Amino acid sequence: MLIHLEEQKFEDVVASKLCLVDFYATWCGPCRMLAQEFEEIVETTQDFDIVKVDIDEFPALAHQFAIEVVPTMIVFKGLLFIMWLFYTSTVIFTSLLSFVI
Repeated sequence: MLIHLEEQKFEDVVASKLCLVDFYATWCGPCRMLAQEFEEIVETTQDFDIVKVDIDEFPALAHQFAIEVVPTMIVFKGLLFIMWLFYTSTVIFTSLLSFVI
């Protein structure tokens, strides 16, 4: 499932299952390219959710996770931090995520 996050629901959403949190910005070209690929990924799997966080809308949340570069992706399993990824191809991302699943 692809979820556009509201800051006050972050812990609830991430606690529910394996999640990739995508910190992005609307002005970021690589972020827009990844967004299209994420939409394709969520159509093919129910193993995890992709949670999108716009750093300009939610700067406090971006600051909480020390996001300095977009896109940055953090994988959580429950509330446990599993993996931190900076911009990467979705091929590498899905390979790494399948290891976690």
